[in-house]
Amino acid sequence: MTLQSIDIPEAIKLLPHLPVSKHLIDLAYDRIEAFMLADDSVIEKFIPCDFHLLDQSLTWLEQNYGLAGYRFCELGSGFGVGTLLASVRGIDSIGIEIESVLVKQAIGLAEDL
Repeated sequence: MTLQSIDIPEAIKLLPHLPVSKHLIDLAYDRIEAFMLADDSVIEKFIPCDFHLLDQSLTWLEQNYGLAGYRFCELGSGFGVGTLLASVRGIDSIGIEIESVLVKQAIGLAEDL
């Protein structure tokens, strides 16, 4: 199967968040902010994404395309928020991250949820 482009409408930003997703996103942003303020070392490529838009994108994809196999892989997963957002939908999810300090943060976030 080849990759396909999907045109995502602007109205996607109006889709509501699941309560569990909203809680996860709020908690993740708090932890990421605390992590970035507390850590003296810089992880050059660590840039949190727009988790609200990712959550809405997952909702939109489910509603409009379905998900083949219900599997999700997040490359450069950082705190694992994308992986967790997919997981709360019942999607078999895995996050891949090279920075061990971020893996520890992702594990802690998952355990607390």
